Amino acid sequence: MPVAVRLIEVLAIVALVATMAAGAAVVLFLEKLLLFLLVITDPLIAIVNFLLSIVQYIFLRIINKLTAIMHNLTASLWVGRSSPKCKPDF
Repeated sequence: MPVAVRLIEVLAIVALVATMAAGAAVVLFLEKLLLFLLVITDPLIAIVNFLLSIVQYIFLRIINKLTAIMHNLTASLWVGRSSPKCKPDF
């Protein structure tokens, strides 16, 4: 009977070590997978960032052109007149 108890204890320890080894293997696999995904996605993020900066530049150029057009339109409306800000209040 004591031999059977010792055998069960040894089997429990072996099962515990095997479970820890399997857990460590899963952790190592996930670490390698995340590193691989980082290596793949890092250039993609840089490309998307570059494309978004181009879109931002184009958008700001369009806003600048529209602002210039609106400035010219409002300036042409006030030719020969004084600005409403400069009118006296009487």
